[in-house]
Amino acid sequence: MLPTVTPGVTSGKRRVARLFGREYAVILPSIRDPRMHVAAVLITLQVLGQTVLGFRLSVAQILICLATGALIEFVVAFFKDSAIMWPASGLLTGNSAAFILRTPGTLHGQWWSLHGIWIFVGVVAISMASKYLIRWRGRHIFNPSNLGLVIAFVALGPKLTEPQDLWWIPPGPWLIVTYAVLVVGGLLIAWELRLLGLELAFMAGFAGFTAVALALVPDHCMVASWHVAPMCGRELWQILVTSPELLVFGLFMMPDPRTVPDGAVARVAFGILVAILAVLLIGPTTLEFWTKTAILASLVIACALRFSLARFLSPLEARDRQRAGRRRLGWRLPVALAVALILVGVVPVAADVSTHSPEPAAGLADGSTPTLALNVGTGPAVGSWVFGAAAAALPPPKSSGPVSA
Repeated sequence: MLPTVTPGVTSGKRRVARLFGREYAVILPSIRDPRMHVAAVLITLQVLGQTVLGFRLSVAQILICLATGALIEFVVAFFKDSAIMWPASGLLTGNSAAFILRTPGTLHGQWWSLHGIWIFVGVVAISMASKYLIRWRGRHIFNPSNLGLVIAFVALGPKLTEPQDLWWIPPGPWLIVTYAVLVVGGLLIAWELRLLGLELAFMAGFAGFTAVALALVPDHCMVASWHVAPMCGRELWQILVTSPELLVFGLFMMPDPRTVPDGAVARVAFGILVAILAVLLIGPTTLEFWTKTAILASLVIACALRFSLARFLSPLEARDRQRAGRRRLGWRLPVALAVALILVGVVPVAADVSTHSPEPAAGLADGSTPTLALNVGTGPAVGSWVFGAAAAALPPPKSSGPVSA
């Protein structure tokens, strides 16, 4: 039994408080907590999003996500662990969900809009539930916000949900500031958590595997609402690799110490695995919605495989058997690389299947397919067209004066 002390007073190295005849451990926020550092970066990005980046997200949606995650974690800790704690994980989960989730119909500047708020609450609730219910060997298997977002996007589709755009604003000073916050903050936190190898492996692997896939299928394209024409080939590669949203995924969502392998070698392999899965899942997609969902879903699959991956690479992690482990894995690493290249080679097939449906368009009564010809760069100016249309809509002039209604 812990000694009875007043709230906020340290007993030994622990803070305890007595409420309703029971003692509760008091866990306060710490500036050294890496979760606080991640939260600081995300809050900075949220402020930029509400001011200069044009996020289609309301302040009310953000606050309710934060409150939902914090309340769930606080209640669980209070009743299950007899602790009064600062809900750092719940706040981070809510912030991550709000940062990526969008509901069509919410516009930038609608600060207190509650449009689709039930979706935000549901995503955060599912995310937190997965943390407590889907566990293995004392650790949650999936990244909470990642799993909740993927479930929402797949279950509700683009009519009710959408992920944050891959590209936020045109190049300019504020985009440079955004990149600086993302890259500097992400790399510093990764260095602190010893996850730098994982992040670099993912970013390099994603860039390399995407380049190989698009070299094999240069006409594979993606359509986005913020781009006037489909993006294909090299342009698509540049958009994907330099996307701020991909940096958020690779530098902040993926490197969760609780949902990645423990060993350094396994973490690098984990980053490469996520990159391979992301490229494979992107293959069948042509809409930005499903491209972004595919990238998020790659982490869900990788988290499900991480224990097997750690076991597969365990010989390399054993210091006392380092040489023996390398000899045993001498055949495994080339085989794994060959399998990865084969899987990437499947991307052209997936892309071809997704863009060549047996019924590409609704047919006419005579069995023919309607076509639409687009002429770009020709025709009258917009101003002339508007003037002509307005003039044609007016009634013909008459000699009589106005008649009262």
